[in-house]
Amino acid sequence: MEYDVMVLGGGEAPEGLEQHTDYGTKATLKLGGKLMIEPVVDALCGARGARRVLVVGHADPLEKLIGDKVWKIAPPGGAMFETLRVGLDTFKDSEFIMVSTCDIPLITADMVSRFADAAERSGGDICYSVIEKSTFDSAYPTTKRTYGKMKDGVFTGGNLVLLRPRVLLDNWHRIEAVIAARKSPIKLARQIGVWFIILLLLRQLRIKAVEDKIESMIGAKMKAVIVHDAEIGIDVDKVVDYELVMQTLGR
Repeated sequence: MEYDVMVLGGGEAPEGLEQHTDYGTKATLKLGGKLMIEPVVDALCGARGARRVLVVGHADPLEKLIGDKVWKIAPPGGAMFETLRVGLDTFKDSEFIMVSTCDIPLITADMVSRFADAAERSGGDICYSVIEKSTFDSAYPTTKRTYGKMKDGVFTGGNLVLLRPRVLLDNWHRIEAVIAARKSPIKLARQIGVWFIILLLLRQLRIKAVEDKIESMIGAKMKAVIVHDAEIGIDVDKVVDYELVMQTLGR
């Protein structure tokens, strides 16, 4: 399988980490002699099947810092879904695109390849990486993450997603309706269903039920892909995350 890649390279440096970047952005946080986004781009470029790499972020300074490593740098949209739309439109003729955040510097090309292979096998249109709590506890026992408890187990979300851009573009009007409903709890509850919400709150849902609900709402087949590389879930949102990354890298 071949796929194009979109890296979300926008966003300001997290509170408390501003002194570790000369440009005020998360992508340009310093990791010793490299920037936060560099090992992410290196892993994605080196993964099996990866083709063009698009970074969505501010061209200045990314163009001069990593422009020679990627295919293109494009300005982000105003909100997250507008930024996603930039990548979907750019790669609308691709069968698959891999979406990654810029703040997972512990990933490797092999980890990306393993996720891509598992995602393709799942048959989903949206393949979202998830990691079991036991995987995190084994690899990084002191790490604090946000977990969701399902009937299948306890999971946290990863930062890699494999998408079929054409399916999402064909159903974009349905995705926009869900996005708009976020501002109205009543409208969102109607879309999701009261019984579904009750089961979710009681932690009585299985992953398959969530996948089916999302598919019914947006018309795209959703698959949660369980990965066994905790590094896919280690993003840098707080000072403690940055310290963990620096300690792991020995810097």
